Amino acid sequence: MIQKIKGKKSSVSPLVIANWKMNLLYQSTEELIIELREKLKNFHHKCHIVVCPSSVYLDRARQLLIASKIELGAQDAFWELTGNYTSQISVNMLKEFFCRYVIIGHSERRLYTGENDEIVDRKTVTAVRNGLIPIVCVGETQEQRREGVQAMVIADQVKKALRYVNPLFPHERIIIAYEPVWSIYPGQPCHPAQAREVALIVRQALIDSYPESVVDNNIKIVYGGSVNETNVNDYADGSFFQGVLVGNASLQADKLIKIIKNISHKKIERR
Repeated sequence: MIQKIKGKKSSVSPLVIANWKMNLLYQSTEELIIELREKLKNFHHKCHIVVCPSSVYLDRARQLLIASKIELGAQDAFWELTGNYTSQISVNMLKEFFCRYVIIGHSERRLYTGENDEIVDRKTVTAVRNGLIPIVCVGETQEQRREGVQAMVIADQVKKALRYVNPLFPHERIIIAYEPVWSIYPGQPCHPAQAREVALIVRQALIDSYPESVVDNNIKIVYGGSVNETNVNDYADGSFFQGVLVGNASLQADKLIKIIKNISHKKIERR
């Protein structure tokens, strides 16, 4: 049985993060950003909107998003600020494009590039210490859920990712994104009750490491895993998740806008 998250009740602004992955070429990226910018121009509800295009288009995205309601994020960053690391991108480079967020440890990077908890930890520390907000992805595979070890796996991922992070100051923010790996392909979302159980696991892992007030004020938990315009309200209720990380559904402006409006019309409260 799912218990309500205890703690001080407070209002938070919901968060919608669009991860465009390795999709969209220059023109389609430009067209999507322009459409989002124009259609959200008169959007007055409180909602943090972040788009994460491919790194090669970050500069153009920055130009198009100036004075808009949409913030910019990156899909990855390296753990060193400079050096002989061919093809890598540092957080300082991202900051030159006015990126505020960076996705770290996405399941696809863990799968295709061999990224492990140690690498995620190093990248998270570098992001936090240098003024970016890391979106740290955690989640279990189908096999791990079948074996019943998802709670241990996820708690371990959270603690290892934040092992050397000390978010005790107001400007240091962290986002934990729960993305059940088994739900991303073939696009079957996790049952809301299962997702909420994991939100409790993530929160407990955080409270094991930080004061509860720090968890409430400095860390958000979002859901990512086949989120779309019809199911978004099943996840971002404020009590368990304070936002969503959206993949394929964010590649179409109308779908992403529906997600934003569906999530933002609610009074999001967090306990």
